[in-house]
Amino acid sequence: MKKYFGGFAMDVIASCGYGIELDSVSQPDHPVVVNAKQILNVDLSFSFIMSIFFPSIAKFFSLEPFNKKAVDYFDDLTFKIVEQRLKNSAKRKFLLVH
Repeated sequence: MKKYFGGFAMDVIASCGYGIELDSVSQPDHPVVVNAKQILNVDLSFSFIMSIFFPSIAKFFSLEPFNKKAVDYFDDLTFKIVEQRLKNSAKRKFLLVH
């Protein structure tokens, strides 16, 4: 059940937040699914603990609480989608450009 409810939640977030259709249950290797799992599956690593309890020290040492590549992926995806939707005057509204 966790697989299907988690997949449904990810599909809804992708549709509402980004305006993209995604079937995360049947496409577990989709880049959005892979990077979302990397961000959401937080382990209690040294950098995560330092970022939560001592953010100034973590910032000084450039420690990241989340997977940097996954965060960069979503930053890039967000900017590309917003840019594309603004250029094309998309008819479908979504959370980022409404």
